[in-house]
Amino acid sequence: MNVSISSYFVMVVAFVLALVLAAAAAGKLIAPSNRRAFAQLTVQHLPVWLLTAAPATARRLATVGVVAVTGSEAVIAIAVAVAPLAKQKWGLLAAAILLTAFSAIIGYSLATGRALECRCFGAKGHTYSWKHLVRNLALATAALAAWLLHDTSALQLFPAGELLMCVTLAAVIATVIVLGEILNSSVTQKAALRP
Repeated sequence: MNVSISSYFVMVVAFVLALVLAAAAAGKLIAPSNRRAFAQLTVQHLPVWLLTAAPATARRLATVGVVAVTGSEAVIAIAVAVAPLAKQKWGLLAAAILLTAFSAIIGYSLATGRALECRCFGAKGHTYSWKHLVRNLALATAALAAWLLHDTSALQLFPAGELLMCVTLAAVIATVIVLGEILNSSVTQKAALRP
């Protein structure tokens, strides 16, 4: 059994995306304050005319946005981790699209000078920065590359031990991404408390 390097790349990226997106969805599902903050973020991106003409409608749209994003993160996490390999490819494309949309929102906010609070993975206490944009663009690029390199027949050749190695490596990478965000949030909060 000869597994190509691109197949290893696809599997590691798929599991990293699954873990990162699952952590993002869990962060919104577990803490009501994160859902409310994400809804506020959504409201801030709605057109001003809608906010002034129909504030109740704007709040409902924000709630729908929270449910849609959280649901998308969870479904895509499942699709890239446990879906049959033929469907995994489309989960990778969906992850690339979702992360690109997040990047566009963050990029627009940074370019227009809007300070939006980051609630990535349940972390809180700091605003979006260029680090968030770069992280999301890197994940989107990796997802797109994995989608392009995805070869169902080659991925079916994975021996169990090598698959476990890919999952372990992905877990380490995802842990670094998620913990890095949470630790950054803690450091930012402590710095804000200092006189």
